[in-house]
Amino acid sequence: MVELAVYGQAPHQVAWGSAFAEGAKKHGFIVRHCSNNDFTFTPDVAVFWSHRRLELIGRQKLRGKDYIVLELPYWGPRDVDTMKMCSAGWNGLNGRADFRNADSPADRWKLHGPGLSEWQPPGEYALIMGQCAGDMSHAHADINKWYERMIKQWSAIMPVAFRDHPKGGKYRCDIPKLNGPFSEAIKQAAVVVTFNSNAGVDALIAGVPVYAEDEGSMAYNTASHTVGQTLFPDRRQWAHDLAYCQWTPDEYRSGLAIEHLFEGR
Repeated sequence: MVELAVYGQAPHQVAWGSAFAEGAKKHGFIVRHCSNNDFTFTPDVAVFWSHRRLELIGRQKLRGKDYIVLELPYWGPRDVDTMKMCSAGWNGLNGRADFRNADSPADRWKLHGPGLSEWQPPGEYALIMGQCAGDMSHAHADINKWYERMIKQWSAIMPVAFRDHPKGGKYRCDIPKLNGPFSEAIKQAAVVVTFNSNAGVDALIAGVPVYAEDEGSMAYNTASHTVGQTLFPDRRQWAHDLAYCQWTPDEYRSGLAIEHLFEGR
């Protein structure tokens, strides 16, 4: 019998955690609802938002137990108040998580996906994407030094522009800023340059090649990792796999998402 602990206090954490718990109960799991600071026991699987729960993560690892991270979706609305889907992956964040999604079928992408635009004509500049200040996705790196390096290396090859993250983290630089609508910023881009920003996903869907340096990027396996190189791969399997990373509230409540995540466990 699997014992699940679902953690959360903020409204979106409680709402999505409750949907996850409802589906888990339909599969016979024992489910406890816990506050974020409840360390009174070690469940078989801890389910929580964000990857900031370092004490909880450490306790799970120390005892040989697992955890599932709930996070924002990779396409669609990404604001906690308007999001229609929520991602769920084992033992890591974004590209470092296991979504049990290798070689996924096309069904969920056809049902939920936005569709893939054709590759756009070759563009004029490399667009370097800023990341949200303080985000856990780049906590292991000095993101400002990465910006400096990317500006220097890509400037030696083609014109460059920078786009600040819309949720904060203004970066001071001497190159042009393209902080308007994302669709306008990438319209003439030859490549979107990311550390591991979700902008890489948005760019690939829109038909713009991506450079992604960090394996935490959800675009990593379909992106270039060499400065100056642009790739135009077949994106279909990537999209199919991506669709098995995120789920609707009904798919959590029905147990469909839980069935997928725990299949073969």
